[in-house]
Amino acid sequence: GRAFQGLYPPASSFKPVVALTALTGNIVDEWTTVDCPAYIELGRFPKTKMWNHTRKPEGLMNVTRAIARSNNCWFYQVGIETGSSAFLSTARKLGYGSRSGLPLYGESSGRVPTNEYVLKKFGRPFTDGDAANYSIGQAWEATPLQVAQSMAGIANGSVLPRLQLIQQVQDPTGGALRASEPESRNPLHLDPDAVQVVHQGMFEVVQGLRRLSAH
Repeated sequence: GRAFQGLYPPASSFKPVVALTALTGNIVDEWTTVDCPAYIELGRFPKTKMWNHTRKPEGLMNVTRAIARSNNCWFYQVGIETGSSAFLSTARKLGYGSRSGLPLYGESSGRVPTNEYVLKKFGRPFTDGDAANYSIGQAWEATPLQVAQSMAGIANGSVLPRLQLIQQVQDPTGGALRASEPESRNPLHLDPDAVQVVHQGMFEVVQGLRRLSAH
């Protein structure tokens, strides 16, 4: 079952998590702008070029514009300043790195990197390169179900909803014998203003796609 057993990099679906962490931690605010070149350079000589997906400079961007454009260079820079440990901690609150709790045989828990894991495997702590990669959802894995659950948490804004397999049990006439009630898996402790800003950025993603399809 790919939805709950397949492991894939969450990619750009993870960017709202980084934005939420940066906003909640006052690394940026709604109006902070970051210059977004075609690429940034990291590491020692020879430096590694980490590109924006368009491979073009896109100028100054605030957080909502960065989410709408899915601008890699904004998230590289803000992810580095926010820190891997901070935004990966938010990821865990949003269900990454643990099973959903549904009665599914063989569900994968995914893998969210930790500083201890990187130290053990590579013999070094988190680097800026790690933060840049992780901030755009690369170099680690999650299930599609975890991504969907995290989106539900961001949409809710205050708690991570507990997933349920059955919405309603009905009798032969269609009457409800039992209905599932919404339950919380855990609180998120996010800044409500930060959540609203991220919601706006995600809304603009959809509006941008609608405008493109209209043409």
